[in-house]
Amino acid sequence: MFDFLTHFLKEKDKSKSKSISKSKSKKENKLIYVNKDIILLKQSNIIIYYNIKLKYPSIVIELFNNKPQNSGIKRSTMGEPFQPNPEIPLIYQHTIEDYINYGKYGGSYGHNAAAFIHKDAEINYKYTYLFTNISPQEVVFNAGLWLLFEGVSEKIIKSYGNGIIINGNIKGKDKVFNGSKMNIPSYMYKIIIYEKNNKNYYICFVAKNKAYYLDEDIKKYKNQNYDLSKYNMDLNKFQNKFGLKLLSKSLNLEKSNEDYILADKNRITQIQNATLYGSIIYAKNENELNKVAPNFDKLPIFHKIYYNYKKEYFSKNKKEEIIEKLLNKSMSNPIF
Repeated sequence: MFDFLTHFLKEKDKSKSKSISKSKSKKENKLIYVNKDIILLKQSNIIIYYNIKLKYPSIVIELFNNKPQNSGIKRSTMGEPFQPNPEIPLIYQHTIEDYINYGKYGGSYGHNAAAFIHKDAEINYKYTYLFTNISPQEVVFNAGLWLLFEGVSEKIIKSYGNGIIINGNIKGKDKVFNGSKMNIPSYMYKIIIYEKNNKNYYICFVAKNKAYYLDEDIKKYKNQNYDLSKYNMDLNKFQNKFGLKLLSKSLNLEKSNEDYILADKNRITQIQNATLYGSIIYAKNENELNKVAPNFDKLPIFHKIYYNYKKEYFSKNKKEEIIEKLLNKSMSNPIF
């Protein structure tokens, strides 16, 4: 069991941090190792416990003392600056090619700390796009349910002006995607802690890293609060289930009932777009693909990428396809 709480409290005393041995390269000498697999990284109000073995973060913590500010950063102009973290040797990180290969099977770049609540400075915004904050995440989950969890966290932090968000990944199975070997988290979680009326509350969102199709359900709640309580797990039950020690009982945290999000027009459109990702990438044949996406030119830009992934898959030589499926079967359950 990794005792996060004990280590996090120790980090307040920098003298207790362990540095890597002198036998490593100069680049690695600057890194702080929690244990043989976990590196501690810090940037502004983001603290990352990065797993060099799994090549994604075990835990990402966001600390807020004030409401999130936007210095004028726009995603439309900033783009999607995904890239390796220059602080970490490349052998400890996945590559853009790995994530492209994973994307062809329904994967995506999954933010732990959400980019849109770190727009106070360009350096902080871009830091969320480094692979040390990214997990291999199923695309429908990433663009749908996980986005709702992020929306609740933003709502809470903006409402109360302070709080802590703890994001994490539960180790899953190794898989092979077009030659890229990746461990895919089995579950992802987002814990939001905040103070209200002199009491401390928490929301512990946890869900399997798989597709959740919510579009038909959320439409029923147009301009109403969409209830997410079934994904809000009791904190002690959560920690026991996954063998984690993230937060102490002595903190006297109460489970929050603010685990909902307003199902406005934009939110419903986002969830419909999430479903469209799944309809495209999991299409069983070209006829089905053409049925769910009959007009390529009208697809949103990122959906076009997944459409092209699927077209490429359908054009593959049958022999290549069989070999690829056997590879995945040898690692775990095949994806298609």
